[in-house]
Amino acid sequence: ILTVVHAVVHARFIKL
Repeated sequence: ILTVVHAVVHARFIKL
């Protein structure tokens, strides 16, 4: 689960 959250946060950060 942590891996998924990390991936989502990373993608969100890049999108920002």
